[in-house]
Order: sequence, then C-alpha cells, then structure tokens
Amino acid sequence: MIFTDFNLEYMPKGLEPLIIKTKNDNGIFRFSCAVYVGDKQILEQDFMDEQFYGEGSYDEETDNFFTPEGFYENSIVTDINWKISSEIVSWCYASDLE
Repeated sequence: MIFTDFNLEYMPKGLEPLIIKTKNDNGIFRFSCAVYVGDKQILEQDFMDEQFYGEGSYDEETDNFFTPEGFYENSIVTDINWKISSEIVSWCYASDLE
C-alpha cells in the first residue's frame, strides 16, 4: 500500500475513492474511506445533506452553491457525506489496494 504524506501541493483527484489516515486531537490514528472534493467540483445538492446547504462556494453565474473543498467520508450506507475535521496525515487511492 503506497500512502502519500499530506501535502497541499499534491492533492488527490477529486471524487476518487481514497483510504486516508487521520490523527485526532488525542493523537490517535484512524483509517477511513474518503473522497476529496475540489473547489467548485460538485453541487451541494448532489453531495451534501440539505441541513448543510449554503455553506459552500456560491457561483453567481450559475446561481448554485458548491460543496466546500476538502476530504469527506465516503459513505455507502447513507447519503450524508461528512467533512473530515481531523488532521489528514496521509492518503492513497483505494484502487491501489487491488
């Protein structure tokens, strides 16, 4: 498994399934299934629960809100994609595990 240390200059392709390693405030590491959403890559209404509408980037030309850029849990059980607030330590594409 090849993990890439988190680096703002090298971010994963948007919406590709990832495995990420995070570190919480207590120093505990955790692995999660995730996706990275780039700036203005996907509409809020197509990705987030309606309780979070209006928190993303607004585009006047299209009159739409876009999902805020960042890493999100890749949930296959629910339609809610929670933004990951823990420190991202490293990541790899899930396809690298095959």
